[in-house]
Amino acid sequence: MAKSQETTFIHWKGLIKITPDERHKTIALSNSWRRVLVVYASESNYQEVLQHINKYVVTLEERKVKKIKSPLPGALLQTFLIILASIPIFLELPHPFKIDLLVPIFILCFAQATLWLSRFMAYPVLLGVAYSALTIFYIGFQSREIGFLFKEGPYTNFELISSWEWPSLIILFISLGYFTWFSLSAIKGKLGTMLEKDMSGEQ
Repeated sequence: MAKSQETTFIHWKGLIKITPDERHKTIALSNSWRRVLVVYASESNYQEVLQHINKYVVTLEERKVKKIKSPLPGALLQTFLIILASIPIFLELPHPFKIDLLVPIFILCFAQATLWLSRFMAYPVLLGVAYSALTIFYIGFQSREIGFLFKEGPYTNFELISSWEWPSLIILFISLGYFTWFSLSAIKGKLGTMLEKDMSGEQ
């Protein structure tokens, strides 16, 4: 475990706080919301290491800016919204419409990965959204020979579902629309992922 942390890459621009501990010969480096790294020095080079770090780290006081709020609450809220938006995809749709259970699980997992890990995870989300939409349209435009009193078939499945069943399909497409917006925003960089922001020193 100790070996794995011997070499670590961080951006100086993301560090805004230095917490030296001369007793234990450590220097803690923090960004706007968490401790990023603890540097261990020896008795002989502690002051030299501290001076070197002070040269590169610009503290909040020196920047003369307000302390940036932790992005964690916003990320947790977005996590909740993703879960909420995925619920309509999990719900049972009016017969004969059906989406395989693996698809909403796939969309949900990759959407969360997009938020927390990498924007490139948004591409599988778009794939899942496209598959879901195409499945609904494919089933919806399939026709069936059914005779009614005033009109003979064939009827498409869209025509056969009742007015009280339509809301579930509408809510489903709103959900798919949300995931489309979320994914495209992430790909364009408008919604930076937590890991990418942290690694690039933006937080």
